[in-house]
Amino acid sequence: MVWRAVFLSDTSGEYEDQLADLKKFLVSLISDNTVLYVTDKNARNWSFRYYLDNAVHRLRKLSTSRLPFVDGSDLLKAANTEKDEWRDAQAILDRAITRFEAALESTS
Repeated sequence: MVWRAVFLSDTSGEYEDQLADLKKFLVSLISDNTVLYVTDKNARNWSFRYYLDNAVHRLRKLSTSRLPFVDGSDLLKAANTEKDEWRDAQAILDRAITRFEAALESTS
C-alpha cells in the first residue's frame, strides 16, 4: 500500500497531529464501518504513517525471505523527512521488482 501513502504525504510529522488524526480515523471507522480515501485524507497525519510503516514492514519481510529481492541494508538508511522515507521505500520496491523480473527471466 505504499502507493496509497503518496497521496497523503502532506503531513506535519508531529506526534500530537498523528494522535488527533487517529481519533478522527477511528470515529469515522466506527460510525461508518468503512474506510474510504476521504477517511484517510481527513486523518492523513496518522494514515500516511500507517501505510508507510506497513510498506516498510513488508519490505523488511522481503529482505529476509528465501528469495531476498530487497537489500536489507537499504532499509537502514535514515530519511530526512517522511516524504523522503516514502520515496526511499518506493525506490526499494522498484529495485525489488526489477530483481524479481530478472529472476523470472533467468528461469525461462
